[in-house]
Amino acid sequence: MTEPDQNEAEQFRAALARVEASRAGSLPGFETVWRSVAASVSPMDAPQWPLARGIRVTGALVLAQARVASWLIVPAALVSAALAVLAARWLGAAQGSSAVTSGFAALILAGAVVTMTMAVSRRAADSVSAATPVGPAAVLFARVTMVLIVDCLAGGAASWLATVSGSVAAFGPLVMTWLAPMVLVTGLTTLLAVWAAPWVGALVGFVTIPVLVPAPEPMVRVGLGAVLGVVHDALPSFAVVGVGAVLFTVALLTARRATAGLAAA
Repeated sequence: MTEPDQNEAEQFRAALARVEASRAGSLPGFETVWRSVAASVSPMDAPQWPLARGIRVTGALVLAQARVASWLIVPAALVSAALAVLAARWLGAAQGSSAVTSGFAALILAGAVVTMTMAVSRRAADSVSAATPVGPAAVLFARVTMVLIVDCLAGGAASWLATVSGSVAAFGPLVMTWLAPMVLVTGLTTLLAVWAAPWVGALVGFVTIPVLVPAPEPMVRVGLGAVLGVVHDALPSFAVVGVGAVLFTVALLTARRATAGLAAA
């Protein structure tokens, strides 16, 4: 540094020192600041939210995800429900009651796989959701909850229509053919979509459906149908729901690490 530049730098530092000295008198000392901080209430000591407030916040987040997620989720759920009702009507006339429940449940589950894949797709808008202050785990939980509500409402309406039309005898048993498997199929789809790719989750979800729905009686007697029948009978509903809940939990707990690269993209 030349001598003129050095003098200019010294003059600049001296000017800063004068400004700092002129304003130092109006600022509190270190002890005053330290006592103020120590006497203030820490955010970590705040009282826990009441249950009602937690439910309201969760509901608001779920509704917010309904505006962010793909608008095709609701039409896709309705289309799958309509196809399930039509298939139940046709199978009821051409096949037996076991074919009705198998075809109906398979179409409802296929619709759930499609809607869940849409919900966790890696579109450009989702990268913003992955970086929100609430975190990707909360966003994923809200979005999964929203999709499950849509799928359950569509499946319930389709089951009621199938029962009213006379395609099946009872509403409750028909609902149970797809309700418990939906938890496992969508949980598996969500986990693989978050960690691998949405198309991977959709593919594995579709492949899993035949294992979880009751196979028609003619298929149970021979070949692959017999194997699927044995596997289905060996899986009680509570175990299917439990495995699905575990898959959802793993997806939520690891969502931040899995979406780190997506949020930075």
